[in-house]
Amino acid sequence: MVRATRYFSPIDHDKTIENAKEVLGNYWHHKRLAQRTKIALRSPVMDGMPKSPSYGNKAEDKVISHADELYYIACCEGAIESLDSANHRLILTSSYLTKRYSDQQIMDKLFLSKAQYYRTKREALIAFAEICPLVEIEMRPLRDLSTVFPSYDGIVPKVRNLRHRVFPPSLSDDKAVARRGNEDWLR
Repeated sequence: MVRATRYFSPIDHDKTIENAKEVLGNYWHHKRLAQRTKIALRSPVMDGMPKSPSYGNKAEDKVISHADELYYIACCEGAIESLDSANHRLILTSSYLTKRYSDQQIMDKLFLSKAQYYRTKREALIAFAEICPLVEIEMRPLRDLSTVFPSYDGIVPKVRNLRHRVFPPSLSDDKAVARRGNEDWLR
């Protein structure tokens, strides 16, 4: 069921999973930046000396940067917490947010085989990507129908004479029936 819906889904799952891994991979970087920015905020210093005019407000930029980092952290944590499956939450939290456990330790903790674990991890990353606003969901390009249906000419599919596919040519050809006579046709 999942594979059939994935085949017909307009979402490119592989690229979306890579985007989700990138967002979760940057989690600790943004968490460190949020902690550093909190410490670096200070009052402006005025010494009375003439200086060239500066454009922009560095204190405001630091506050905005700090707010952006906090938003990034809150989005990642909130998206993982809102996943329906406890296994999905545990896998993503252990793999990306806490980084305490290896994949093998998580497999053992959840009693999953290697294939089941990686399939569940992919499902968790897709579910995370659908919830988290930071992850860009990649869409598949629309397929050209002429590659799928070689006889497609752009407007209407070409229809060949189907009469020969239903009956062999010797039986469906009117001249052949007339040559054999009606008795042969009825037998």
